[in-house]
Amino acid sequence: GEIMRSILLHISSDDGMAGRLQVALDLAREYDGHVTCLQVVNLQLTLPSGFSVSASTEAMSHIKASADRLRTEMESRLSKEDVAWEWVFLQGLPEDRLIQRAIVNDIVMVGESEDTIGGIGASRLAGILATRSRTPVLVVPNKQRGIDVDAPVVVACRCALFARDGVTDHVTNRE
Repeated sequence: GEIMRSILLHISSDDGMAGRLQVALDLAREYDGHVTCLQVVNLQLTLPSGFSVSASTEAMSHIKASADRLRTEMESRLSKEDVAWEWVFLQGLPEDRLIQRAIVNDIVMVGESEDTIGGIGASRLAGILATRSRTPVLVVPNKQRGIDVDAPVVVACRCALFARDGVTDHVTNRE
């Protein structure tokens, strides 16, 4: 395959993470690709008035500990896979960091509801990426547990013509 060599996978502790990882691994195997696992944590908390600095420190400590646990769990799984991968940890807003990193990747993978409350509603993150990034975005359903590379998918893209042509050529050549 000529496309999807570099896959940017958003790491988040949501219900669809395991399936999103599996889809990324399936695509990387099929296209001899590389998966960049991007974990973004926003440690700039805006706390309501009345919260003390110690409460803020405790909250940030909890967020960082949760992020570390997720990384340990994911790296353990990735170390057993036959796919090239790397882990990138950044602070900030997920949409900003994903857009910055998307520039050097062939596709960005996010979950369908990873930034919603209780997994209800459409992903705000997916919408932002689809409209602000020029890299194709694959939104993986929470219940997805892998991907059939010969099956149809919908890819959101505000891409340059060459990227759109690459996706089109790939689809055409697979038939």
